[in-house]
Amino acid sequence: MRRVFVTQEFSELRYVQSLLGEQHIDFVTKNEHLMGTGSAAGEVPPFFCPMEIWIADDQKEEEIAAMIQRSLKAPRLVQASWRCQTCGEEMEGQFSACWKCAAPDLSSAMHAD
Repeated sequence: MRRVFVTQEFSELRYVQSLLGEQHIDFVTKNEHLMGTGSAAGEVPPFFCPMEIWIADDQKEEEIAAMIQRSLKAPRLVQASWRCQTCGEEMEGQFSACWKCAAPDLSSAMHAD
């Protein structure tokens, strides 16, 4: 068994667990229940018991650790904002309809084909 990931953030832990699960990589999580609402919450400082992910395949330690780090550092897709053609309201890119008048983003429909 080799440790490939250490964190104090539940969101990171869950993300990496999901990533490894999708790749069918056998792993064990340690200290997961000591944090948050776990048995050591408020009793033990977080830096004394960070959550860890360990893998069974010692041969792939470096490869898997590198995959995790690449994934965590990958740039997030940011969609360009758009202007509603019906009411003129400016929308953030993740929205597919205007929040003000509910008109769909016609520009994205044109690019969908």
